[in-house]
Amino acid sequence: GDHDDLAHGVVQVEDILKAGGRHVPAATWLALGKTYVEVARSDIHTPTTEVMLHTVLTMYQQAAAKTPPEVGTLTLLADTYRDLDQKEKALETLHQAEALEPSNVEILLHCGDLEMAMGQAARAIQHYKTAYSLNPDQTGLRETLIRSYVNLNQFADAIPLYQQAVAENPNDLDALLGLGFTYEKVNQPAKAAECFKQLFASPNCPPEGYLQL
Repeated sequence: GDHDDLAHGVVQVEDILKAGGRHVPAATWLALGKTYVEVARSDIHTPTTEVMLHTVLTMYQQAAAKTPPEVGTLTLLADTYRDLDQKEKALETLHQAEALEPSNVEILLHCGDLEMAMGQAARAIQHYKTAYSLNPDQTGLRETLIRSYVNLNQFADAIPLYQQAVAENPNDLDALLGLGFTYEKVNQPAKAAECFKQLFASPNCPPEGYLQL
């Protein structure tokens, strides 16, 4: 690693993997994976991303197999599965991490994002809702939850979130427009019109505001 010698580094890695590594602790496997990536990226003949991912995947699997499993190791393994487009294995691994730390917002969001990508929107929303209840101030989280509700035509669930956004910032034109739109969808045209009137009064009223009003 210190000499940026990828060829010999790969040989060493392969020897360790072939030996089985039953007595190698998880931290050593993680350090080995990190060293391999650093050396591989610094070499003139850098291997393809897929080759690198498959190589470190084996190391992270070894690390995750140690007991007790650690959340950081599991999330690293899940990210590698995801980057290799093995979404089901990635989600399964994230669920193991979630079981260890059910209040970890980042894990909940990763689960939700993967579930959305896999077409499991209802399960994704549950993860987003839990994450939002734990940390409502996290940047972009409310917008993610709103977008998920709207995409599933759950407009009534989106309204309170839009109302919160408007209450916090009455000049948030996107939130006003979205609130008016959702009021329309739940058949409350009078409330929708009030939102669009507020938009119309703004010098920065977007074209959609004129059209909706």
